[in-house]
Amino acid sequence: MARTEEFELLYRRVTGVLQDFVRRKTNWSSDEEKWFVDLISGFLNEFEIWDTPTTPPSIRQYLQLFDRESAQVRLASHAFLHIAYDLPRVIAQTLRPPSTEARLGQIFLEPSPLFLKAFVDFAKEGGFGLMGRLLGWKPSRIVGFWTLALRSQAWIHAMVLAELLAKARSSSRPPSEYDALVRKMEDGLLRAGTSARKAGLFGISEFNNADLAPAIWPLTMIQDSTANQIAGTLGVVGLGIGLELWRRRRRAISRIEVLGTLVHVEMERALQSRDRGDSGPRSVVLTGASR
Repeated sequence: MARTEEFELLYRRVTGVLQDFVRRKTNWSSDEEKWFVDLISGFLNEFEIWDTPTTPPSIRQYLQLFDRESAQVRLASHAFLHIAYDLPRVIAQTLRPPSTEARLGQIFLEPSPLFLKAFVDFAKEGGFGLMGRLLGWKPSRIVGFWTLALRSQAWIHAMVLAELLAKARSSSRPPSEYDALVRKMEDGLLRAGTSARKAGLFGISEFNNADLAPAIWPLTMIQDSTANQIAGTLGVVGLGIGLELWRRRRRAISRIEVLGTLVHVEMERALQSRDRGDSGPRSVVLTGASR
């Protein structure tokens, strides 16, 4: 099973934030509110079926790539997967071209600023444990920035997927073009993770206190060291710990930045690879979420 405990904690938190956001809205119609609430439920349903027998092979392999990564990098990989892959497929099921999509896009993107704050607060409050506190909350801030970019891209993908579903319905045929584009998205996610690892920015083991043991244990065996010698040795150990923390923080930041970039690029390639033969989806109409 994929290790999703950090993402699940954050996901439940963000879901609560979105539910509070909806309750405070006064300028949405009842249909618009229902549409957004149904999206929240649909997104959660997709997360809950990760790593099951029905999970596509590419997605299962993507999840496995990050099982041994640090908690912050692992959470980033899960957030990027959910936004780039789950969100557009769920949204597409609720849209019916043609109508006007501008209003629905505004509703979907309106709470976006809340995500950055939720991610940073999660890190500051110890969501990643002691090591997360030592590494700081900047990696979570970067995850938040990529969340904003990928959510905007997800809306565009959702409109394309909705158009393909509508085309299949109108011709009473299976949604083969839709399925093909979804497979390209799945394969693109796996390429993003795999390429990042080949670039040497992944595959670093979790920071472990045992890593410091070789530097510390000799101190317990030095019976005749002077106070100055002990202080000097402790200073070297402290510097070593500081450098190790800095190195791991820098690597976490780099991994998240590179993965966010590659996921965004691969999803864009999947979209561009589709030969529409037209100018793309122009508009959509609101329906209930079909799960």
